[in-house]
Amino acid sequence: MSKVKPTTKEQLVHYLLQNISLGTYDRRFLSNLQQIQFVQRRPATSNQAELLDKITLRYFKQLKRKEIDANEMVKLPWSIEPIDSIPEYTDAFCTIKDDTIELRTPYKKEFITDLKKTDLHLDWNKDNRIWSGVYCEHILKHFIDCLDKHFQVIRYCDKTVEIINSFAEYEEATCWDPTLKIINGNLLIAGINNALNEATKDIPLTISPETFAKLSMHGVKIDNDLINDDPLFKFATETSTVRKYNEIANIVSELKSLGCDLIVISETHLNGAKVIPNLIEECVRHDIPYFLKSKNARLTEDTKKFKYPVIINTGLWSNLSRGSIYAAKVVNLANDKPINIK
Repeated sequence: MSKVKPTTKEQLVHYLLQNISLGTYDRRFLSNLQQIQFVQRRPATSNQAELLDKITLRYFKQLKRKEIDANEMVKLPWSIEPIDSIPEYTDAFCTIKDDTIELRTPYKKEFITDLKKTDLHLDWNKDNRIWSGVYCEHILKHFIDCLDKHFQVIRYCDKTVEIINSFAEYEEATCWDPTLKIINGNLLIAGINNALNEATKDIPLTISPETFAKLSMHGVKIDNDLINDDPLFKFATETSTVRKYNEIANIVSELKSLGCDLIVISETHLNGAKVIPNLIEECVRHDIPYFLKSKNARLTEDTKKFKYPVIINTGLWSNLSRGSIYAAKVVNLANDKPINIK
């Protein structure tokens, strides 16, 4: 009976459960939908109906092998017409409560992926199914960007709407992040604030790798027109980058030109032992102090005493990062030598 071609959406749910190899979450959804329809005798919601269509199309290859056209199945009628889903389960909600921003949305895998693509600290309340973060402009902007990308209907609280409206006068702004630019023939940091001005006030504004490196260390972006595809200029603006083992001499030389006054060498794996002697030799040759951080060695040097400390990891993975110790730049070394398989 289960192999009879479905003629209604209710029969389609049963057919998919009985005859198609489903993913875990798809099977769970269809089982719940069947429970609602046949046991609780309640209609599906418009949201559930939409998801059923997506699942049906997702398994079009399996259905085709059973001589069933997925597109025809999507067009099948319901025996009992679905009811409209209430906004609580279909719309996204963004609310500011005291010093916290809360976000509640229907489940959408792509949205969650984008939401997590940030260094900002976010909390997930599993019981209430709410994402939250400390109220600040960065987190609010990240929430709004992700919501606008993935949801058509977004319900902002009155306070959020007021904040969004207050930015209307800046809609034509061309620079949102602090950026070194040439304006009317003068070098200046556009979008600077008081704290950043205090931190960078002693840095001479020149078109040079050292200036770019010091400003980038403080989070200032460099206008692309100033970089002009110059490799050293580009290296100066990167706070984290990957270079090759055979570039060690150039790397240390370039770091010297950027004003590097300490290199922390992090031994990350066995291959690191092969490049550490070269790193140390280049540090000595360029008169740059260094500290070798092996697996069991503690970093005794206070990197905050230096103006431009740099971490060099001897591999692509390491416990040392700009977040773990004070550093202007992290250079990860990669072995690009081909492996001969005999």
